[in-house]
Amino acid sequence: MRDVAFGYGVSADDALLQYTTTGWMMWNLMIAGLAWRPRLILYDRSPLHPSLPAFLRLVHDQGVSVLGVSPRFLGEMHWMDIKPLALGLFNALKTIASEGAVLTPALHTWAHNAFVGRVRVFTPCGGTDIFSAFATSALSELVYAGAMPCKALGMK
Repeated sequence: MRDVAFGYGVSADDALLQYTTTGWMMWNLMIAGLAWRPRLILYDRSPLHPSLPAFLRLVHDQGVSVLGVSPRFLGEMHWMDIKPLALGLFNALKTIASEGAVLTPALHTWAHNAFVGRVRVFTPCGGTDIFSAFATSALSELVYAGAMPCKALGMK
């Protein structure tokens, strides 16, 4: 639960969307985020269906401030040459967490710049078996392209 607040920066003023299934630990992380009272946006399908721009319009229209995605999602945006700001201003969006694998430095930089450099992009790393994070982010730490920001609470 602490990671949702300290790593993702979720508070009661936020709208959190982590596209996931109920079988993946990210579902539980999103539900644990309710302790901080954000508004949860649930999306029950692939973010590529009906289209990636349609999913991004949902993110914009719902005022999502913390978005959980995958490297593949960001890669598809990049390869399809999707310009998020052509779909909306995304004024509410402040954090993009890309789970599943570390972003390459080039993809990290592209994702950051795709939202005019004001969105914090980071890559947490965890384990479904321990239902926790090994590495995450901290709002007080800088994020470097291609790197995981810091160890999670309790990791040595």
